[in-house]
Amino acid sequence: MSTPSPTTPSPRDNSIPRTTLSERVAAKLAQLIVDGVHAPGTSLPTEPLLEKQFDVSRVTIRDAVKLVANCGLVKVRHGSGMTVQPPENWQYLDPLVLFAHVNSPRSQKMLSEILEVQHFAEAELATLAAQRRSEANLARMTALVEQMRLHLEDHARYTALDLEFHEAIAQAASNDLLRNMLAPIHRVVRDGYMLTTELVGAPERSLEGHVKILHAIGRSDPQAAREAMNEHLDLFREHIDMRFGETRRTQPSPFTRQPRPEITTPL
Repeated sequence: MSTPSPTTPSPRDNSIPRTTLSERVAAKLAQLIVDGVHAPGTSLPTEPLLEKQFDVSRVTIRDAVKLVANCGLVKVRHGSGMTVQPPENWQYLDPLVLFAHVNSPRSQKMLSEILEVQHFAEAELATLAAQRRSEANLARMTALVEQMRLHLEDHARYTALDLEFHEAIAQAASNDLLRNMLAPIHRVVRDGYMLTTELVGAPERSLEGHVKILHAIGRSDPQAAREAMNEHLDLFREHIDMRFGETRRTQPSPFTRQPRPEITTPL
């Protein structure tokens, strides 16, 4: 067994909502692993040492270790301890792993990669929604856009409605596999949605994008829906860069062929 690291648990788990103590400890353990404090092939400290390090009970530690084991970060062998697994074994779409990577200085590319995956998936869902949507789907999306228009000044409510709108598109697309693949991505970028709405004019520009997507889906125009979603997510990427600094995109966006036109505030 290895000796406990002198490094204290990382506090950078504020962005991921954790409802139990074991989940909060698991988030901190995941962060320490992704940050390289516990390197692949090494053993985690023993349960008694982890109890002392995190000031929690043995039961809490065991539950937390199960969570990090379930996402491939560690392997538990009775009698030989808890071994950190190589990165190729990690489940990168698990929210524990995603959040740890986004927060880690060792994984500066992860946020950019998350946004690219989101972009590919959302554009395809919008295309499928334009082909498959029902009148009930369209009515739901229309109602959400109207609610967003009424809550431009309420950032928390606007963000919740924004996510509901994208979920409504996913439902209209009728592709459960793609929808489920995107779910953990949405959980990661949720805070990005919230923080970017604080930029001056951002909610209005975001609403303009939602209206364009809605109209394209309403016309059952798959190409227009894809282009509108691409434009909308390019805008989100711009807002992320403005709010947090460049997300280190190493290549031009593959989604929009022409520069995005200036967006005006909707009436």
